[in-house]
Amino acid sequence: MAYDDNEMEENSMKIAIPNNGNIVNQHFGMSKSFIITTVENKKIIQVEVVSASELAHQHQGLAELLVGHGATVVITGGIGGGNRWRRL
Repeated sequence: MAYDDNEMEENSMKIAIPNNGNIVNQHFGMSKSFIITTVENKKIIQVEVVSASELAHQHQGLAELLVGHGATVVITGGIGGGNRWRRL
């Protein structure tokens, strides 16, 4: 079941996690994929794997990819000191 921002309830969120096999990828820009979980009422209701292999080190492109999938939160080990994140 797919959701868009307009349908997400107030107590819902999509969390993006850069992965490297079975662990959180410590280098956000080197992530080949992201796990995006949809959480509603404190329960995971959907898990999606999104490929990012063509966007290595393209932080803006990665951010746009995640926003395009509705992610509002990113859990990662680090993004790098030179990058300035802004709301898309």
